[in-house]
Amino acid sequence: RQFDATPLADNVAFALRFREMLAGHLFEDVGENCRFFKGITFTYGHNITIGDNAVIHDDVHLDDRGRLTIGDRVSISDSAHVYSHDHDVVDQTHVDNYHTIIEDDVRLTYDSMVRAGVKVGENAILAAKSIAGSDIPAHHIAAGSPANSIAVKEGLASVADSLEDANVD
Repeated sequence: RQFDATPLADNVAFALRFREMLAGHLFEDVGENCRFFKGITFTYGHNITIGDNAVIHDDVHLDDRGRLTIGDRVSISDSAHVYSHDHDVVDQTHVDNYHTIIEDDVRLTYDSMVRAGVKVGENAILAAKSIAGSDIPAHHIAAGSPANSIAVKEGLASVADSLEDANVD
């Protein structure tokens, strides 16, 4: 946050390299060629693993009170939130930690939220302002609050679960 408040943070070429270098010291593991933009927050850092070529855009919150795994070539858009812990609905002081998984080639779009313990499957998309409260199957596009699969990505129906199977809880 201190770096992002400086004029140097607006030098994109420098700032992206600097944040990538910092990520290597803050997170459990960070792959190559990752890009981290301004205003990213996280709980601890040491419970986050990020694969190669991931892009984390402005004002994203990565909660790693539990465990958070982000795969290769993942794009997390502005203002998204990804959680790894949740509070009990009766006793709000009771907290459960989870392992939240964002698989390879996923796109979490603007202002979306992934709840604790959810797995977003390979090559899936979570639409803008949607909340994933349960797993999203690979190659699916999910939207809404709570998010449901609304389509299978074009050309991938042969390798993806059907929409009917995807929306059964």
